[in-house]
Amino acid sequence: KIPACKYVELGGIDHLPFVGEQEEILEEIEEFLTGVRHHDEHDRVLATVMTIKIVDAETQAQEITNWEQLIERSGVFVRRQIELFKGKEVSFDENGILAAFDGPARGIRCAMAITESANRLGLRVKTGLHTGECDVIGDKYSGFAVNLAENIANEAKLGEVLVSRTVKDLVAGSGLDFQENSLKSFPEIEGEWRLFNVYKL
Repeated sequence: KIPACKYVELGGIDHLPFVGEQEEILEEIEEFLTGVRHHDEHDRVLATVMTIKIVDAETQAQEITNWEQLIERSGVFVRRQIELFKGKEVSFDENGILAAFDGPARGIRCAMAITESANRLGLRVKTGLHTGECDVIGDKYSGFAVNLAENIANEAKLGEVLVSRTVKDLVAGSGLDFQENSLKSFPEIEGEWRLFNVYKL
């Protein structure tokens, strides 16, 4: 009998408002009371995006007996490296890592440290970096730079750190060395992109 009320059914297994997807509940209440929904502020920042992909994680999990412990220990190391190189962890799960840095040289050095550690542990990973504008909503990063970094990681060989020419040009004089890899085009990404291997710190 509440005026203008409406019935909304949400997912989940209980009716407690303080567990599960709280945001969904709050958004529905907010819209009912105010007539509008609050949206997180959209921001756009320039960042160096690092994508590290764990290759064929399911197969590796079967091959390595202490897989869960290894991933847990690796997570501690990865987060320490991201913090050390003043980066921001965007996501980290069994399929890989996404992090953002305000300086490309720090992003590369972080990627090298993590990749070298993964190689020593026998983890098969591939890494890609690109510097560009990212759309940021809350703690989530998306947009062109993220998509390109992911595509570059896909092109990398196992244990390889691959960067776009944008990244290479921005770190001139930093002491990092590169070797030209290839000229690539990617679906849904305009233009051709010259890629380089990082081969020396």
